[in-house]
Amino acid sequence: MLTYISRRKMNNQSLTINNDLNNIYVKLNIISGPIIICIGTIGNIFSIYIFSQPSLRSSFSNYSLVLSINNFFVLYFGVLTRWLAHGFNQDLPRYSLFFCRFRTFFSYFIYQFTSFLTLTALIDRWCASSSNRRRQKSVTIRNSYRFIVFIILFLLLIHLHILIYFEIDNYRICRPQIGFYTQFFGIFHLTIAIGFLSLTILFSLLTIINVRKKCYRLRQHRLDNQLILMLFVHVIQYVMLSLPFLLAMVLSALLPSINKNKNFIFIQNLSRITFNTSFCIDFYIDLICARLYRHEFIKLVRRLCPIKKTKVLCGHTVRFNLSENKTFYSSL
Repeated sequence: MLTYISRRKMNNQSLTINNDLNNIYVKLNIISGPIIICIGTIGNIFSIYIFSQPSLRSSFSNYSLVLSINNFFVLYFGVLTRWLAHGFNQDLPRYSLFFCRFRTFFSYFIYQFTSFLTLTALIDRWCASSSNRRRQKSVTIRNSYRFIVFIILFLLLIHLHILIYFEIDNYRICRPQIGFYTQFFGIFHLTIAIGFLSLTILFSLLTIINVRKKCYRLRQHRLDNQLILMLFVHVIQYVMLSLPFLLAMVLSALLPSINKNKNFIFIQNLSRITFNTSFCIDFYIDLICARLYRHEFIKLVRRLCPIKKTKVLCGHTVRFNLSENKTFYSSL
């Protein structure tokens, strides 16, 4: 009898802890979702404008521009739908098989597109900093467009199986079919994660070696240094913020039973918040790391918010529009 009572107390305590963890995550999700979307929207709008400027025109700028555009899909398809699902129980994938498969397919595409394009940008900087003329010549704006199109087609192709083998289980969870496909799905994404991390570390080291070998004196070389610094900081923050979530997703696919563990679900949900944060801070990292990027941003701010200044010179009142550096009014 005492054993039964003690077990019942332990079960009640575990249920209370699980409910507390779930309530903590729901509140964090409700608060963090709009903040991530708002900060990310503002930052990515500025990034799209700045990377479109002629002074930053390069293959790297093309990759950064497309990444900023992709971030909008992440914010308004990935973050927003997850915010509605976990904060307000508006989760269509629980009830619609089509939306279950389509949302999973498109979500994996836009999230992994960031990883692949970041790695491509890193390889681009490695080629640009190389002493090999052939590699340097491969770094062109036209080639950047080709690589972007290739990555899009490649990712769409390798994720087609999601549209066939995802299902809604008895717990109303959209997940891979139980059996061989579950193992395949986990190994598939584990391979991508390990490959991405390995290649990122490799080309980061190779780029650092190239930069240290060369003496940069020309303006273009100084610009390359700024772009490389921006990219390295991007890579570091992306790996730090995304790695916990990627590991949780791999464990979830390889060990289906772990999805019933409330502690694991709580950790996975927290890691999703940190992962989504990486898509809203790119602009602010660029603003800190690159002087030329700050210069373009200041030019934009002055264009949007002209600052008028009045000076008195020898009895004349002269008013200047500092944003265009032109006198538009004067009087005796």
